Amino acid sequence: MGLRRPVDGRKDRLVRVPDRGIGMSNRRKRYREVADVIRDRIARGEWRPRSQIPSQTEMAKEFGLSGGTVSDAIAHLRERGYVWTLPHKGSYARPAEDWREEHS
Repeated sequence: MGLRRPVDGRKDRLVRVPDRGIGMSNRRKRYREVADVIRDRIARGEWRPRSQIPSQTEMAKEFGLSGGTVSDAIAHLRERGYVWTLPHKGSYARPAEDWREEHS
């Protein structure tokens, strides 16, 4: 379980949120953690090739992170061939044959 500010914006308290696979205390950059979760979902077939993945807004809510962090994760995956993005339309999973080897 993690902690974050409640949706109502009150700054005088924190609420517990379920762990979504993104370690808040991990030293790795959060966008890389988000990118790993998205990549794993694509690789497992949760999001099929050529299908639209959830919007950045939806994923930001799911992970309890900013839209900018999710946007950075999508850009990271786009560079590696896991997704492609159509402006104002969304991002789509690429087939495995389009993936480029991961270089950390």
